[in-house]
Parts: sequence; C-alpha cells; structure tokens
Amino acid sequence: MVVIESGIIVSGVPIIYSTFHPKSDKGINIVIKSGLLSGFMMFAEKAFKNQSIEFIESGKYIIVFRKGKIQGTNCYLEPIIAYAIMDKKNKSDANRIKRISSLLSKILKKFVIENNGKNFSNINCFEYFAEFINNKLKIESETPEVKAQSFLLSFSKRD
Repeated sequence: MVVIESGIIVSGVPIIYSTFHPKSDKGINIVIKSGLLSGFMMFAEKAFKNQSIEFIESGKYIIVFRKGKIQGTNCYLEPIIAYAIMDKKNKSDANRIKRISSLLSKILKKFVIENNGKNFSNINCFEYFAEFINNKLKIESETPEVKAQSFLLSFSKRD
C-alpha cells in the first residue's frame, strides 16, 4: 500500500491537491472528486449516527480522512478534510492506516493554525502548503521497489 494522492478540502472545495503517482490520476476532475469525498464523509456520518469515519476501503483503494473545522473570513467555522488515497495492491495494513491518519492529523493541525481566518476562494495562496504535505507523506508514497533501491544506494555511497 502506498499513498498515491492527498489533499485538503474546505467546504467541499479542493484547496490543496498532490499526486505522488501521476499515472494513477485517471483524469478525474479534482472538483468533482472533492465533492464526492466530502459527500462520502457526510453520508457515512449520517448513516452511522454521527460517528467519526477515519477511512473508507474499497476493492482497489483506501481513503483515509481527518476532519476538522477552520474559520474563514466570514467568521464561520467551515468543515475541513485532509485526505490520503492509498492503493490496495496488497491486503490493507491497520498499522499503516493509523500512521497515515496520524500524519494527516498533523497536516490538518498545521494548516488550520497557519490559515485560520483566511479567504479560501483564492487557492493559489495555499500552494506553499503542498510542499509540506509532500514532505510528510513522501516515504509513504514510495513503492517497495523505490525504497529498496534507496536503501541499496545508501550503502553504495558509504564506500
């Protein structure tokens, strides 16, 4: 399982979007995808009596969520979601899901602290934060082959 995509959604609108494996992005419109993810969350919480949903698992993917609130310029608290989509080539790994969930919590917390009270209609001013997300999730997005290659290269550099 590797992270193939992550992002932040505020009130159903994609604010930040990062893809780690461009071939996995099958041309699905990010606005439609964000609306769908937000809809999944709302439906699941209503269907399961307001219980917090941490992930959704399908046959091919696992979508891990962390949800919170952020204040916009209008002084209202708006829903915010940090998410990561992972491929599910092997069986799901509960420890990995917990690790991704923990990283998403840190990402969400930092984003809220830095951007509370801002105008979310100008998404270009949040591009800087994509680098933070990429750095936090980089190791989780590497395939086993890439990790093994990096490991072997680290030994060759020592010689």
